[in-house]
Amino acid sequence: MNKSGTGKGPFGFDIGMTYKQIKNACNGTELEHISDDRYYVKPKKSHPLFEKYIVWISDEYGLYYIKAMSHDIYSSDYGTEPKREFEKILTPLEKKYGKFSRIDTVKSDYHFKDDKDFMMSLRDGARTYRAEWYATKDNYQDYDGLIWILLGINVSSFSKSYIWLEYEFLNHDDAKDVLNDVL
Repeated sequence: MNKSGTGKGPFGFDIGMTYKQIKNACNGTELEHISDDRYYVKPKKSHPLFEKYIVWISDEYGLYYIKAMSHDIYSSDYGTEPKREFEKILTPLEKKYGKFSRIDTVKSDYHFKDDKDFMMSLRDGARTYRAEWYATKDNYQDYDGLIWILLGINVSSFSKSYIWLEYEFLNHDDAKDVLNDVL
């Protein structure tokens, strides 16, 4: 597990990084507080597809979750454009983290299941389109404190979509317990 704050993790962020360490990984820019443990950030190590980054930082456990979201991607009904961008991100993730599970499912009671209905099924919440990686006892060391990674496509409007990428670290449950303990 990489607790050093050396910036070798996703977007230059490592498990347990403090607010100050994350600020340093963002060129010294103050983090924009959203709510609870969440902050908008602009990491030095950013990817050109992604325009929004959110980190979850616990006072006690440090960084425990990251989410990146792309700019809007205009799309045909088939979803060709976001699928192309999805694959561009999927390839380096697979190279770094290995095999993944691809999820492309449509609810069984949904009427529009054809390829031409890709965007509509996403927009209606009937389709899930993502890739998943989970750390196991066999590959745990390869994940640098991550327990899972998700990459997916969502719809932002009728003809626009975006790619999202999420990383959950091993300290996530402990940090959430501290946050929820006050309720």
